[in-house]
Amino acid sequence: MYRREPPPPKVFLTGATGYLGRRVVRALLEREVGVTVLVRSNADYRAKLGPFADQVEVVIGDAWNLGSLNGRARGHVCVIHLVGGRGIDPGRGLTNRHLNYTSTRTVAAMALGDGVRRFVYLSNAGLPPWMSDLSDSKRMAEAYLQRCGLDWLVIRAPRLVGGERRHTVLSYLMKPLRYVPLLNRLAPLPVGVAARGIAALALNEQTYRAIYYGPHLRRLGRPPKRPRQEPPRQLPPGPPGGYPARR
Repeated sequence: MYRREPPPPKVFLTGATGYLGRRVVRALLEREVGVTVLVRSNADYRAKLGPFADQVEVVIGDAWNLGSLNGRARGHVCVIHLVGGRGIDPGRGLTNRHLNYTSTRTVAAMALGDGVRRFVYLSNAGLPPWMSDLSDSKRMAEAYLQRCGLDWLVIRAPRLVGGERRHTVLSYLMKPLRYVPLLNRLAPLPVGVAARGIAALALNEQTYRAIYYGPHLRRLGRPPKRPRQEPPRQLPPGPPGGYPARR
């Protein structure tokens, strides 16, 4: 009797057109997972996603407007929420609380309403004192997720580097921290490694209800080793006149 293969799992992703999000899309597709991305308009997502734009399902909506999200995540195994930032403009109502905490509550409400139990949230590993408002808004979002009833997974990522984001003097000085216990959570991390680590954590249902840091992403996101190719074996040269013919 013919048995139909089950469809691949689907992941709902916010922030897919951003610096990290584009790499997470790629990492998920490499794992042969269906990907649905939330964008605010149809205008520029193709240019940002590049060759992956035709391999994802696109949903138009707003991470701060629950009415535009209801029903969008049904049938997905998890939601990965990467939307957030520090672009403060109080005149337009853009505060750290609005960008990070409010968007997380809205997307979490979508997940709860659509029956998606697993929720991955991108937070930060640690910020200097003058950015305490941003850090507080991230911790508020974390605390909300831990009590809202979802199977939550928090990633406290360090500074990400690589691609269009160059190393700064500070990030070069912080690179040796990766070898120091506890402080290695603050060491800069290549963005491709972070993306592969996030994909690995999100798809493993055993990893939820925990907080992860840079060292976890570094271990899970290492690129696969290429198989070592042995050089072709060289036969020893024959005698000067060649081998005698067999009779």
